[in-house]
Amino acid sequence: FGDALPQVSGFVEEFANKAGLAAFELEGLLTNTGAVLQGIDFTAEASGELGTKLAALAGDVASFANVQGGAQPVLEAFTKSLLGENESLKTYGIAISQAEVETKAFEMTGKSSRTELTKQERALATYELLLKKTTVQQGDLNRTQDSFANVSRKVAAEIKEVKANLGDELLPVAAELMPVISELVSDLAEGFAP
Repeated sequence: FGDALPQVSGFVEEFANKAGLAAFELEGLLTNTGAVLQGIDFTAEASGELGTKLAALAGDVASFANVQGGAQPVLEAFTKSLLGENESLKTYGIAISQAEVETKAFEMTGKSSRTELTKQERALATYELLLKKTTVQQGDLNRTQDSFANVSRKVAAEIKEVKANLGDELLPVAAELMPVISELVSDLAEGFAP
């Protein structure tokens, strides 16, 4: 994310568990969203900024709809919608047609022909429509942070992070033990041979 990396990293630290995601999960999702955006000519910085905005909105929509899996499936649907794949948005009560995207893009750019619109302009129009169509959901994650569902998702995400960190700590020990275990298995196999 270029110069936006510190802001993206700070967002991940602050937002991940709150949205029911382990930090490494949110990093992966933002990396994917960033790659999609950079694939349609967004700069690294712009992709980081839009990616974090989409993630925050996904957290609100997931909280409002009590989505199984937290913000992850919502952010994945949002990312697909930036490329014109809007069908998965309907799962969360959001309907955006290609005609609406084009109309919004024309309004934002002043262009009048479909062929003049770039993928980036369509993506920005889609984001604006997402904002327009989620006004009720916006802010829900903060408003309901102490609800049982949100606290449960946060605790589950924190447990995932502990498991991942524990695994990282144990990995060097396990790597050192592998030759010993391998030799033990070989010795046992020879002992049982006819």
